Amino acid sequence: MFPKALPLLALFITVTLPFQYLTPILTLTLNTNEQIYKGGEEIAIYGTLFYKWEPNFPVVDLVTLQIRYPSPHGLCMLRTLPTGSVEQENWLVEILQVFPCDQNGNPKNSFKRGTLAYFKIQWKNNDDASHYAIITLTLCYGNSVPFYAYSPNAGTLAPNETRLAIFSVPIPSDATLGPARIYVSALLDWPSNGGHAYCPEKSADFTITSSSSFTTPTKSQIADFSLAESGTYSLAFQIPSLGAFIGNYTIYASSRLLGTQQATNTTTFEVILLGDVNEDLVVDGQDYQIIKNAIPSTPGSPEWNPKYDLNNDDVVDGQDFLLVKINIGHYASP
Repeated sequence: MFPKALPLLALFITVTLPFQYLTPILTLTLNTNEQIYKGGEEIAIYGTLFYKWEPNFPVVDLVTLQIRYPSPHGLCMLRTLPTGSVEQENWLVEILQVFPCDQNGNPKNSFKRGTLAYFKIQWKNNDDASHYAIITLTLCYGNSVPFYAYSPNAGTLAPNETRLAIFSVPIPSDATLGPARIYVSALLDWPSNGGHAYCPEKSADFTITSSSSFTTPTKSQIADFSLAESGTYSLAFQIPSLGAFIGNYTIYASSRLLGTQQATNTTTFEVILLGDVNEDLVVDGQDYQIIKNAIPSTPGSPEWNPKYDLNNDDVVDGQDFLLVKINIGHYASP
């Protein structure tokens, strides 16, 4: 005879995991050192990449920065920066090499302004699956002023496929002479679309000359990113003194850790043409006369116009007049 069945005892246990066992959130901060810049000033972009947890934990990986000119002028820069000493990894897509050359691919390190420069670039899909990749180029003068940025190639790479191509870049007829540098990145998609870089960028130096004669390449003086602290990144570049695009620039930042967690951020800054009070994209005698006629004026005066108060001290006076005088001859690109 079997014993009576014992009643089923249900035991419910609630377990509260400590915070370190929960999924951390990847957070990307994005800052500029100023909100408004004048032509010729340096723009500093910086931020951190960390797990948003207590305590915040710095992450060493790549951050992609896409900087757009005011509409409709397009791409200003595309850079891929490490947030510390990034170790060699098996990148899904990798830039293998980049170097300046002639149109046939032979090494050449100097280019005359007003002509085409050529760059041989090789990239590879290291994976056993196909991947779409966007190749981007950013070129800067030795004083860190960007002068050309675009994507010459985008497409799907077959498993383990390697591609080699020669791309041409126009050197402006008024280009700054001396050292220059090209940066090349490979993207899954643009940061403005939530994309990110597959791998660290590669760069190469070259020289811009005033003639077609051979010139020994000059080492670029462009300051690269700093690896001072894990989980941080920084980038500095200059707005040209003459011919800058004025208006609001947009920065898109993105990072993707180990192919799993995505972090993005965006911010803006403004570039102005100081002294162009009549907004005709040039500082000249007309602006000089407008300020002169408004001296002295304060808020409430018949002649008061806040646009004429160039140093924002609530009075149009000799200091504003001097700012126009200093900037006469400066102009912006339309």
